[in-house]
Amino acid sequence: MHIYFEVDFQEQAQLYQAVLCSRGVTTDLQPIEKLNARFLRLNPDLALCVDENGLWLSANGMKMQPDWKAEIPRLKRASLKSEMIARACQLGEKPVLVDATAGLGHDSLLMAYLGAQIQLVERHPILFTLLEDSKAQAQRDPFLNQFIDRIQLVFADSASYLQQLDQEATTVDVVYLDPMFPQRDQNQQAIKKQAQVKKQMQLLHLLLPEDGE
Repeated sequence: MHIYFEVDFQEQAQLYQAVLCSRGVTTDLQPIEKLNARFLRLNPDLALCVDENGLWLSANGMKMQPDWKAEIPRLKRASLKSEMIARACQLGEKPVLVDATAGLGHDSLLMAYLGAQIQLVERHPILFTLLEDSKAQAQRDPFLNQFIDRIQLVFADSASYLQQLDQEATTVDVVYLDPMFPQRDQNQQAIKKQAQVKKQMQLLHLLLPEDGE
């Protein structure tokens, strides 16, 4: 996979390349003058990009980054009473929680803000690296830094990780599952989508096959 980078961010791009290599992902570095709308239009293939915003994914004219800073307005409106996820996971008890379907990490961010200790598990090396970068950026934000350490990133297959916890007799209060690829009824035609998948989720669908491999 290509890593495109603006020339001022070559050092950061090299660091991301080294991290991804350690996780089994082969990349090559491609300098680019500006990562803008024209670049996105002319480079439709799935690629990673590095600029002042950190590491992000691009394809088909779209870009995706687990931008935790953009979630701050939602967090400031959230409460244990207003969020269904808070009631379902009993966040008022400040549980130790495993998020076994990481996605962009937004649910974990909300649950950590509301008091949970999160083990955020992701096995795809590229998505894990994107989440890792988002957490690093969040640690530099005065608002997010107050609770971001409640999120522990775990680079692992969630099923294997849960088995490991069981073998070690380590207990958690909640295992949270929110699959990105919900199963369809095999005896009926596929249900028509009620709305177009958000752009970020479209890119995740390109990155992650439906079987989860």
